[in-house]
Amino acid sequence: MGASERLKGKGLTMSLVERSRSLSKLLGDGVEQLGEMFQVELQLAQAELSEKVANVGWGAAYLAAATLFAVPVLTLLLAALALWISDLSGISLPLSLVTAAVIGAALGAICGVTAMKYLRAKNLRPDITLEQIRRDIAAAKDIVK
Repeated sequence: MGASERLKGKGLTMSLVERSRSLSKLLGDGVEQLGEMFQVELQLAQAELSEKVANVGWGAAYLAAATLFAVPVLTLLLAALALWISDLSGISLPLSLVTAAVIGAALGAICGVTAMKYLRAKNLRPDITLEQIRRDIAAAKDIVK
């Protein structure tokens, strides 16, 4: 009696067809799980982007409110600065108004540059989701190998 017949008698052999079916089933299951995983990742990306857009919306609303309150206050402060410069230095009121306006413009530019740093596109990127997708792609490559 041959080795193959002894193994068959013990139920230890698997036919080529059975092996092929189990391998194709495993590959099919793997592909199905990858598809489900990418769907979950897309849902995560949508949720993360939604949260970031909401944060930008709130930031813009607060910035608008701050501007609304800040404009009259800054106008009065710059006028007071101009009067103080005129009294202190003895230069004419129009020249002290221009000096105060230049100081106000410089402060406004600094604030504008700072605001733009917070509103950059990279701050809206869903970093957590992108990192997870990179891991998923690496895992998918490992499965296919």
